[in-house]
Amino acid sequence: MKESILREKSYAFAVRIVKLSQYLVEKENAWVLSKQILRSGTSIGALVRESEYAESHADFAHKLSIALKEANETHYWLCLLKDTEHITEKMSAGITCECEELIKLLTASIKTVKNSDQKGNTTQCKKRIFQIYLKICQYYNLQFAYIFIQFFYFHRFTSHLQASSYLLQSHHQSFPQG
Repeated sequence: MKESILREKSYAFAVRIVKLSQYLVEKENAWVLSKQILRSGTSIGALVRESEYAESHADFAHKLSIALKEANETHYWLCLLKDTEHITEKMSAGITCECEELIKLLTASIKTVKNSDQKGNTTQCKKRIFQIYLKICQYYNLQFAYIFIQFFYFHRFTSHLQASSYLLQSHHQSFPQG
């Protein structure tokens, strides 16, 4: 599988989180905070890896959305650790910057997937309109098919089904199934 920036960065971030968690336990005796940041910080990379074998675009976007939530939670814990002086400003700066970068990468990836899904739906709709157009030409006549296309675009129907049912009802004809 092709390596991705998101995959590499989320894994490197998880390694840093594990080390931070160890530091919190050994030096600060902050067991609860250590467990919280360990859970949320390492789950980002795990979810990114899990998304690589998603069953669909929607599943892929969903897994990345959960990773984004975990990254946001991790950012919260990092800020809390800094503000409660469990970690220094210097320790916080680099890892917080990495977390913010992951949030940006995840957000961009989710938007890209969702935009490609919308484009795919538009393409499928156009293909279906063309199929309906061909059936109309085959079963009726070219003039009726031309009217169908004009109605579809003029009235801005939300779907090809709306346009075809409107047209067929207005001409009192039944459209063949199949």
